[in-house]
Amino acid sequence: MIHYNLWFVATEVILLVVGKYLLNTGIHPYFYGLVTGTFAAVIILVLKKINLKLSALVTSLPTILFFTIANSLGFAALKFTTLTNYNFIIQISLLIMPIFGWLFLKEKIRWLIFPLALVNLTGIALLSGLNRLGLEIGVGLTLLAAVFLSLDFVWQKKAALKISQDEVAFWRRLISSLIIGIFWLLTPQLGTASWGNAMVLIPISLFYVSLSLLMVRCLKIQSVADFNLFITLSPVVTAIAAFLLLKETMNPNQFLGAGLIMASILVYNWYRKIKT
Repeated sequence: MIHYNLWFVATEVILLVVGKYLLNTGIHPYFYGLVTGTFAAVIILVLKKINLKLSALVTSLPTILFFTIANSLGFAALKFTTLTNYNFIIQISLLIMPIFGWLFLKEKIRWLIFPLALVNLTGIALLSGLNRLGLEIGVGLTLLAAVFLSLDFVWQKKAALKISQDEVAFWRRLISSLIIGIFWLLTPQLGTASWGNAMVLIPISLFYVSLSLLMVRCLKIQSVADFNLFITLSPVVTAIAAFLLLKETMNPNQFLGAGLIMASILVYNWYRKIKT
């Protein structure tokens, strides 16, 4: 289980940094989602030899819907707020996910996760250098993205318990990217789109293949709340990598924040082990 989680975190960090860089160059966020998602789905189709079955598509429809909405809101949010704000607000799902897992999957709530989630959020705020949140459209979009992300996690797991996990990954990635393509056509003002950019985006699709296949496996073997808490390692890994490899500085508050995030994950995993 742990190695799936770690590979997922590494892939997510790469995509977050690369995606934000490309969006900063002016590329349309939904064009980015259309190209990377479509090519990733085609690769999964060929790599995993997916049999196209209508029943699998129907089973995957709820997670496709929630994933599409979360993705659309997330891409748009990154156009209107900073990566710092986005990284913090999206983690509000730490408080939502245990409740949704209990309501829809009958997963047991370990109540310690709520105070640890608050410790984790404090760590993320310190690590990212967040001082305050303004009343901006990007903040609202990110909050909504966190809700739909939580719903996506739950229904993706529900689907993977009924059909092949690779079928879920394929249909979820393909249909959501095609719908995002429609959003691209309706919102040309959000950025530029050139098929010449596709040559840059196609290699990035390989990371989305990895992200999709790893995510459905991670969700299937553990509770959605447990997985969601673990992947808050992403901002820690991002900051430490920038510190070690890019010579970016980290102040004492950021080191404290990284420590709080890691401590919350370690304490929760220790608590989970002694209770099982």
